[in-house]
Amino acid sequence: MIKSSESYDFMKKICNDELSEVLDLLSDVSSIMMDLTIHNEHLVNTCLERIGIYTKASRVYVFMFRDQLKYMDNVYEWCNEGVSPEINLLQNLATDDFHWWMIKLLKKDTIFIEDVALMDTYANAEKEILLEQGIKSLITVPIFYRQELIGYIGIDFTKEKAKWNVSCPFILKLVSELFSSGFERLRQERLLYEAQQSNTCNTDSHRDKSQPVLSFPSGTKAENLNRMIDEIFHYLEGDLHIFDHIEKTLTPNDPIILINKYDFFQVLIILIQNSIDEIKRCKEKALDGHTHYLSLTTQQEGSCVTIELLDSGEGFSPHDSTEVFNPFFTTKELGEGTGLGLTYAYDIIVNKYYGSIHTENSSEGGRVTIKLPLYQSMVP
Repeated sequence: MIKSSESYDFMKKICNDELSEVLDLLSDVSSIMMDLTIHNEHLVNTCLERIGIYTKASRVYVFMFRDQLKYMDNVYEWCNEGVSPEINLLQNLATDDFHWWMIKLLKKDTIFIEDVALMDTYANAEKEILLEQGIKSLITVPIFYRQELIGYIGIDFTKEKAKWNVSCPFILKLVSELFSSGFERLRQERLLYEAQQSNTCNTDSHRDKSQPVLSFPSGTKAENLNRMIDEIFHYLEGDLHIFDHIEKTLTPNDPIILINKYDFFQVLIILIQNSIDEIKRCKEKALDGHTHYLSLTTQQEGSCVTIELLDSGEGFSPHDSTEVFNPFFTTKELGEGTGLGLTYAYDIIVNKYYGSIHTENSSEGGRVTIKLPLYQSMVP
């Protein structure tokens, strides 16, 4: 979500003529997305063309995720004159091959790459595919619907390394929010259309109702919990400097759980980002008389594994503890949060993977505890 401070800073940096052009562009995109249906879906490319011409980009494109973030597809693309299209070559891409990219998007980061040739070794897979497309620079912004990552919009520069226009990332962030609601309506319309085309109904009349059937989202597989935690801490390393001390104590048993790893990544990112925001708030209030730390512990308990995240913030008030998982409840300042992060984390842990999550205060600060069933307990 665009913060009011970002909008104010942007307005100060551009001239009136450019501001008028940006507002016209955003107004056109907004009108198209409000009226978007499966019958005029081609108009998305009209939006991309407007963005491409304004930013002088080589390509503008949208990727969408499917199968619980397991795959991504290039679904819309506009190319400038003389630039080859890549859309047909960028289908069914397994997200497991692009960890660096996925973590950036899940963190809601805008990805700026001024020189693809100088990309970090962490991103070798991404670097290779970008160089194959002749890309020299790019900007990419994630598209979230509520708290769910559904895709991303990006602009590529292939002729020369980009000289960033201050309006580029701002426009992409606003467009991503407009696309979010439009694409969700499109998805719902497709589902309705498919349901109307189907003359069959699933009655489950022969199922033995006495036997509970557990179903898991697509993309779920057996994952090593400790390995996933190590991976997310590695990718969040640059954001964790706000803590004076980080303690990570992982059970040596290497617990295996049934989960889509990107669902788990998103939950952990939400929780750690909340801890980061809490420590920032403490420092702004000059509550600085003690060491600021983050602690994560895993422990195997029978057929479950427990994940405990503890920070040295002010913790949860009694009222907050009862409301914290409700939609739109937030303790942050106006414009600083949607109030949907912990709601989404709750939905993933409890409703998708049959676990539990709760918050409490300790003498040190706020604690969040997650319990998930072990893989061995979920299979016959």
